Amino acid sequence: MDVAVPYGTGTVGFRLPDAAQVTVATPRVPLAGVDGGKAIDEALEAPVGCAPLRRQVRPGSRVCIAISDYSRHTPSWLILPRLLEELKLAGVREDDITVVVATGLHRPTTQEEWGRMVGADLVRRLRIVNHDPDDAGNLVRLGVTSRGTPVVINRLYVEADVRISVGTIEPHHLAGWSGGPKNVLPGLASRESVLANHSLTFQPGVAIGRTLGNPVYEDLLEVAAYVAPLFIINVLLNERKEVVRAFAGDVREAHQTAIRSCSDLLTVSVPDLAEVVIVSPGGAPRDADFWQAEGKALTRAGVAVRPGGTVVLAAECAGGIGHEQLAAILKSRGAGEILSSFPREDFTTVKNKAYRLARLLDRVRLVFLTRGVTADDMPGFPVTFVSTADEALACAFGERGAAGASVLVVPRAPAVVLQVAESGPNGGEGATNSR
Repeated sequence: MDVAVPYGTGTVGFRLPDAAQVTVATPRVPLAGVDGGKAIDEALEAPVGCAPLRRQVRPGSRVCIAISDYSRHTPSWLILPRLLEELKLAGVREDDITVVVATGLHRPTTQEEWGRMVGADLVRRLRIVNHDPDDAGNLVRLGVTSRGTPVVINRLYVEADVRISVGTIEPHHLAGWSGGPKNVLPGLASRESVLANHSLTFQPGVAIGRTLGNPVYEDLLEVAAYVAPLFIINVLLNERKEVVRAFAGDVREAHQTAIRSCSDLLTVSVPDLAEVVIVSPGGAPRDADFWQAEGKALTRAGVAVRPGGTVVLAAECAGGIGHEQLAAILKSRGAGEILSSFPREDFTTVKNKAYRLARLLDRVRLVFLTRGVTADDMPGFPVTFVSTADEALACAFGERGAAGASVLVVPRAPAVVLQVAESGPNGGEGATNSR
């Protein structure tokens, strides 16, 4: 059986032996693209949980719109013109609108990337700025959530009369689902706030596709309440980056409506844990570096592989590790040291990524098909690096061969929610419950 998974801007093909039992994790029904502009218009016309923007906004209101950064496929170029038209009907001038790129802890988005994200015309017409999580002068401290997360948010967003968030909705390994409140935290929050929220990652209830009882997500909603009312526009995209569905309205109600709809489409039931999982983050930009590939693919593959099994990660990673601090940790420390020291150290996102990798490798083998990362980048980690699909399969099956081996192929890990039947000590880890 031949299967191909995204790799950079192209694909890489795997020729799987007929003797293997192969499952390909894709949505149950094809995600058909629709007229994206029409879908967005309809969502804006009938938002969930609130009145249309044109009835909420007054002439002269200061409007701040948060948009996704370079690491997301959000079609802001398609959404923003429709938002501007809606705001124009309410009497808002473009001079009263600020667009803030919700960078979170990512690097700043470049002006060239702004052009690709929103279009050259809107770059010229609108005030666009990057959020900086470390710029104390442009952050406002609003309070503390019930879980102890300090609410420190971008000043432009806090002081606006109208706050809007534009994003995509897809399964997320911490919050359950992206979109909704995530452009506020981590998108527009301080480093202190982001780290406090992410430190909830190992509490019960944190799982891909789950929001009910998920402390990370519930914490995000508390943060979003500090900048209420918050109007969201979220879209579901297919593998061709076409709009499948659009949702707009109140951050809490519209997001839950979107989650119910998308969960029905994207949940994939897997009968049992696989001996071999072949996974891709979905190609560029999700596999631009290991920082992205770890969160977008490895964290998702781990829930579907048997103890002692093998994960084959196919990620180009042309940008290498992609984060200086993570690169330094992976270069200087071994997996065993990280496993033993992490619980005693202060939480950081970087250390958490290294710990997740070490914890995965304590349970399974990792074969890394890449051209941008080598064994020299993580010498203390038992990772096998290969440059071809044939090498990856030879390492995965080893001497036992492929006869009867169960293989799960996940071509676009961020685009599905794997629901694995409970079996064995790790069966069902990460099982979903988005309701």
